[in-house]
Amino acid sequence: MRLVASLLMLLTAGLPASLRADRGEAANELKAAWEHWRHGRVAEAQRIAEALLQTNPELHEARRLTVLTSFAAGHYDLAISGHRSLPRANRHWKELVPLVVNAYEHLG
Repeated sequence: MRLVASLLMLLTAGLPASLRADRGEAANELKAAWEHWRHGRVAEAQRIAEALLQTNPELHEARRLTVLTSFAAGHYDLAISGHRSLPRANRHWKELVPLVVNAYEHLG
């Protein structure tokens, strides 16, 4: 465990400060988006998550949030396509399957 932590510190220390700041900023934005989601501000959560995906398409936690917000907003096709873009190995892919099945049912 110490070896992994040491390697992680070495790897992140070698990153430019701007890249580390960008990752920290993205984490803060994602945290804010989840807060909006928890308080029922679906549109705001979706806006932030989609903006994050514009700059980092591999941010799977933001993709997960867009699937949830799309479904909640009645945009079932967007929920389905968002789920399709998650890798099956991602831990949230399986969690979202029942929601996506429900989206297909809504679309007929």
